[in-house]
Amino acid sequence: MRMSVSAIIAKDEAGGYSDAEFDDALWLALCDRVQCGDGLETLPAALRTYYTSRYVEWEVGNGGFAQAVLNVPEYLEPAAQAFEVLGKVKVAKRIREAIAIYQDEIASLPAVRPGSEPAISEYFQDNAFNHLDEGLEEIGFWSDAERLAFVRLHRREFKDAV
Repeated sequence: MRMSVSAIIAKDEAGGYSDAEFDDALWLALCDRVQCGDGLETLPAALRTYYTSRYVEWEVGNGGFAQAVLNVPEYLEPAAQAFEVLGKVKVAKRIREAIAIYQDEIASLPAVRPGSEPAISEYFQDNAFNHLDEGLEEIGFWSDAERLAFVRLHRREFKDAV
């Protein structure tokens, strides 16, 4: 059984985690609470900031904006808002560009379901989101340090949440 968010925060306060260990433990604990979009709205604002920014960042890191749009379109706007909270206005703008393209492309996107792998592979070769994957370093897209600083600044909200 995983540790509670409160226990993870307490262990981090005691110096029991590296940044990567803290991030992973917190992420896994929140994944237990939020599944397939259900439960996101039950999280306090600070936890939604952490969760949605990390989820979308990692989706983009794994397969670009095309993957984020196919896998978690419902998290794009909450993630844009989260990145604004983290002071990452350019990142929020890039995510909203992906949302606009998504709204234009929604009818032509391949469905993510068993058996659709060939269509998805073909889609990833050339898609309307490819240009958004360029220059991510320049806009400060990767945000682990800022996200963890935010969590540590808002420890009480995380501790009290669960």
